[in-house]
Parts: sequence; C-alpha cells; structure tokens
Amino acid sequence: MDENKPPKKNRKKAGELKLVEPNPPEQKPEVNLGGRPLKPIDPEIVRNLAMIQCTMPEMAAVLDCSEDTLKRRFAGIIKEGQNVGKSSLRRHMWKKVEGGNVVMMIWLSKQILGMRDKVDQKFELPMPHEIDYSKYTDEELAQLEKLVKLGQPESVEELDATN
Repeated sequence: MDENKPPKKNRKKAGELKLVEPNPPEQKPEVNLGGRPLKPIDPEIVRNLAMIQCTMPEMAAVLDCSEDTLKRRFAGIIKEGQNVGKSSLRRHMWKKVEGGNVVMMIWLSKQILGMRDKVDQKFELPMPHEIDYSKYTDEELAQLEKLVKLGQPESVEELDATN
C-alpha cells in the first residue's frame, strides 16, 4: 500500500442502517476565562440527584455550590436526569399495576385517565319549625332577647351579670 495516498473514507453500503445513540445533553465546555477557578463537580452526581427529583436548593446543598452554578453548568444534565427519573418511576409503577396491585391501579386511573371517586354530596337540612314562645316566662324571653342583642356570651358568669 502506498503511504502517500490518503486513506479511503468508510462509506455506508446501500440499505445499511446504523444505530446511533442519542446525543448526551449539550454541556458548555468548562473553560475558565479568568477569575476564580471552577469548582469541581461530578456531572454523574448531578444527574443522579436529578433522577431522584431533588430540587435545585437540595442539589446545591449536597454539592456545596450555588443554584446558579448548577443552572449555568449543568442545565442539560439536570433536565435529562429528571426525565430519566420520571420514566423510571413510571415504569416501576406500571410493573406494580401489571402485578395486580389494586391500589396502584386506582391511583394511576385517577392520575392518567382522570377518573374520580363519586362522592354523594346530598345535605338534608332540618325543616324549619316554629318556636312556641308561649311556654317561656317573661324573664326567659327577656334573657333570650339580651342574648340575641349581645351575641353569644363568653361565659356563664357574663350571662348572670347582665341580669
């Protein structure tokens, strides 16, 4: 083989499909253009925290950095980790349903299908009735009138003091 010839490029054969892994989320290159050196933070830890749906303040506390640092340097990794965590949780929930877990079936049917428990909200109010004031003495009626004017007394002593 001649060493002066450029190497041949690999070309796809007609009809041949190539499986391609999805590209990892875009991450800005960590180039320090001056200023304080970048704090070393393991992207895999960031991803794992995002997978278990940690909030930004929780991740920042665990990694001992600011939320702004996480957003600026790891936004793509965090989003991808959150999505992987959600799909993993959904997969485990679905396995429970397939295994016959009735509670999970009911919960998912409410969440995904919008089903609701039927709640009977009939309220029966007592029929209003006439009060026969003739059986009360004049003193009792006067006391009742004072209560209506004053409102509910705070104590029995306050009621006695108004007599």
